Amino acid sequence: MHTQLHIFQSGNADIFGLTEDRTGANLPPEDSGADWRYLRTVKFDGGSPPWGLDVAWKDNQAAVAAGIAQNGFFLAERANLPAQMVAPEGPL
Repeated sequence: MHTQLHIFQSGNADIFGLTEDRTGANLPPEDSGADWRYLRTVKFDGGSPPWGLDVAWKDNQAAVAAGIAQNGFFLAERANLPAQMVAPEGPL
């Protein structure tokens, strides 16, 4: 299966949301009222790391896929995602 994941960063925390919804409207509201900020879109096929990301991603992709299937999104701290994924928008 091949899809796109849209990555957002919490407005005032080091939390990132991954979702198939380009608007991020399905991400949970922030306690502080801060908005989610769009960072980038990556291709995700469930069998290999998103395009341009290192092999270490394979350890986390099942958790991300399960979270998105169950909740429509996946939340993670910066330390749990590849550095390239949480960088500001730009080429990978």
